Amino acid sequence: TAYEVGTTQAALDNLLKIRRSFDEFALPSYPPFVAGKTVKSYSGVLRWPQKLLRLPAGTDVSLFTNVSENFTPNGSQTDAYGVVLPSPQGKTREFGGNLSFLDNRFSLRVNHYETKIKDSNIGRISALSATINNAVLQTIGAWASELNRNPDASRLADIDLMLSAFPANYKELIRFQYTGSVATQNFALTTVQLPSYSDTADLVARGTEIDLIYNPTRNWRILFNVSKNETVQTSIAPGTRELRARLDAVFKTLANRPRLGSSTGYTFPRDATGRVTTLDAGAGEGTLGAFVFSDIDVPLRTTLAAEGVSSPEIRKYRANIVTNYTFDRESRFKGFGVGTGIRWQDKVGIGYPTSYSPEGSVFIDRNNPYYGPAETNVDVFASYGRKIFRNKIDWKLQLNVRNAIGDGDLIAITTQPDGKPASVRLPPDRRWYLTNTFSF
Repeated sequence: TAYEVGTTQAALDNLLKIRRSFDEFALPSYPPFVAGKTVKSYSGVLRWPQKLLRLPAGTDVSLFTNVSENFTPNGSQTDAYGVVLPSPQGKTREFGGNLSFLDNRFSLRVNHYETKIKDSNIGRISALSATINNAVLQTIGAWASELNRNPDASRLADIDLMLSAFPANYKELIRFQYTGSVATQNFALTTVQLPSYSDTADLVARGTEIDLIYNPTRNWRILFNVSKNETVQTSIAPGTRELRARLDAVFKTLANRPRLGSSTGYTFPRDATGRVTTLDAGAGEGTLGAFVFSDIDVPLRTTLAAEGVSSPEIRKYRANIVTNYTFDRESRFKGFGVGTGIRWQDKVGIGYPTSYSPEGSVFIDRNNPYYGPAETNVDVFASYGRKIFRNKIDWKLQLNVRNAIGDGDLIAITTQPDGKPASVRLPPDRRWYLTNTFSF
């Protein structure tokens, strides 16, 4: 919690005075309330009544369920107009069962869950950032500076038109101010960006997890895990969509204006009296309309294409298996142990085919995403243990090699509209760990 501290006049009169208490500062007794909610969780377990009816072969069964609420206070994230966003909140429901038999040598756990989150913060998506930072603030700043090169081609009316689409207090929020003068060719417009504006979406995540543990012998242990997950987004980026709709008429009116001012040497068309007849861009100059289409509309439509469908960016299936074996005390390899772990991840969506229709609109083929490949990584480990110091201390030495086996090629994480990689990441590196453990 931050406080604004004010000093008394007496303290200001003597800056060298040694302060021995907080009496000279005006502090609020309690921080202001921002957001709050009471969250509740319920859970229950139903076990088989072994005392009433014992199951054969050491079998045991139980069922469980859980309902929990989630709430994350949001005190800083705002929308494009400086209004604090609602706090994310949600609810998780899960149920499943446990089955074990052969005196716990075999156990199976199945769990199904569903999580719903409202107003989840998705950050400052590219379309939102491009609208505020580039299409608006950067553009009006360039238009103000245009007066230093072409004082008879003022764009101040265009700046006023751009900002007329925003709430009345927006100029105050961005600290809108003209500085300098045209006469000295240092006329400029200064603004600031709002520090923490972003957007939200609603999420529904569903999944099923299965865990299986099997101990074939006293020394051998196997653990297997498989999961299926999917996430669906709804109400994606409502703030960005509202902002784009708010600016639509203005963007259409100013579409042919050069976004970053006219190029050096460009001469505006003039009439017989020498008056500038248009402020539109010349041949080859980047226009505001072209920027809005390529940097705002296309990314926004790509983002909104995820509305209501399972996200391919979430790997649908995952599987892991871990096994270890410890040699018998009577074996010639007494004290040694070996093991391995295999991690597999399903393919993942990294982009969508995108094309333009003859009338210039964008088509995003949501049904045929580009996928990154499935990934498989293998870990191995070996250990040796024995008692030392007159059998008073258990010593264990273990060597782990993480990603001992795995693809070493670069991994694409996003694609261009034609399917070519747009960005890549390094594969997981191979790591060696040697650990000593002393237990006493």
